[in-house]
Amino acid sequence: MRYLNKILALIRVGIRLSRFFITSYISIILNSVFWGVVVFGSALVFAKAPLQIVYLYLPGLFVFGMASGGTWAATDYFRFYYHQGLTDMFLECGVGILEYSLMTVLVDGLLISSLTFMFMLFIASVYANVPMVEVLPRFYLPLIVGILSSIPIFIFSCCVIGLLLVITPIEVAWINMLQFIFLLGTIIPPQILGTFSLFLPWTIPAELVRAAYGTNMIPIPSLYMIDLIDVVLIIIVSVIIARICDKQVRKKGITIRKG
Repeated sequence: MRYLNKILALIRVGIRLSRFFITSYISIILNSVFWGVVVFGSALVFAKAPLQIVYLYLPGLFVFGMASGGTWAATDYFRFYYHQGLTDMFLECGVGILEYSLMTVLVDGLLISSLTFMFMLFIASVYANVPMVEVLPRFYLPLIVGILSSIPIFIFSCCVIGLLLVITPIEVAWINMLQFIFLLGTIIPPQILGTFSLFLPWTIPAELVRAAYGTNMIPIPSLYMIDLIDVVLIIIVSVIIARICDKQVRKKGITIRKG
């Protein structure tokens, strides 16, 4: 119960903190929608079966948004807040990278990804010239499970990128490049990549969201079982990485490129 209260308190703080970044969130959504239109627009226009494009490729956009959001949360924590002198304050208050990911997952992760996904569904319905209801999920149980399972993905990517930012002088521009790895198994489904993508932790939540449209490659009963194992492992690995990251920051500080 104590841990649950702590998580809820972190989420409340995260919601209050998010009010200072509303314009940034709007720009993130618009930027994501723009690139979505560039990528999916031509495919929908020239495809013989545009709805199949929507059902197969678009569901992964939600999980990709969650994984990508985690990288930006880590960048804020170890670059933006560091230069503002706030990272040390967070650490002194017991808010390490793991706690910060929990603090930001509701807005930076779920809200932004959901709004981007809904905007893209609306645009897809316009491109495909079908009613909005035609592009909405059909099965809601796998959708809900997929959404919940994407929360650990946000935390995992936040912790991994956080550790990378701590131990290397990597610049934010390279973080942009690293985000492309999250395309594999999410927007680019296992039907294209083969069994290789099934070993990527973010593929399973994306498969669950695809299952809401009936385009999943893994059967749903097996998908639920694999997802449970996937979530447990991701949480364990995230906690370990976060503890290493916090210990490194307290011991040696943050590596920043000079010059």
